[in-house]
Amino acid sequence: TGCQVKIGGGLQADMLVRLLVRAPRILVSADSEVAFVPVQDGGTVQIYRVALNGDISFAPILNGERSCLPIALGRDKILFATSTLHDPQQLAMADLEGGDEVQISSLNQAVVSGWDAPRVERLRFASSDGEQVEGWIMLPDSGNAPYPTVLYIHGGPHSGFGHIFHFDFRMLCSAGYAVLFI
Repeated sequence: TGCQVKIGGGLQADMLVRLLVRAPRILVSADSEVAFVPVQDGGTVQIYRVALNGDISFAPILNGERSCLPIALGRDKILFATSTLHDPQQLAMADLEGGDEVQISSLNQAVVSGWDAPRVERLRFASSDGEQVEGWIMLPDSGNAPYPTVLYIHGGPHSGFGHIFHFDFRMLCSAGYAVLFI
């Protein structure tokens, strides 16, 4: 994405997922050969598999336009929480290479299925010093542009906005406001 990554980094949320974000979890395999760590890459949080012995080796195993937060490690599975801009939080499992991912919860699905579907657009632009800034605009799914807009600005560096659920963003969009979060 062109952004710098931050080991243990997280995104700012307004739901209970924040409890998992506060203390970065590093999960070490039973044989102490690899660790699984959350890594913030721009507006996402991915889970990386990092070699603890031998040659330097690391790679994302769970990624995408979401936030993945490691919770527990079994002999051949990893349990993690995942959140998106449209879903507060679910639990999922995958193998230790990130394959065979299975969502194991359907928390709040009766509520979420009745929500509107705001459109989200990713924005990238250069700041005054030339650094790339990442942001998003969440647009109501009804009404006509131009929309009244609420600005949510987060300067970092300890967390940022991105692909994690925000109830207040959704509430404002449902009331006809666009939400610009940078």
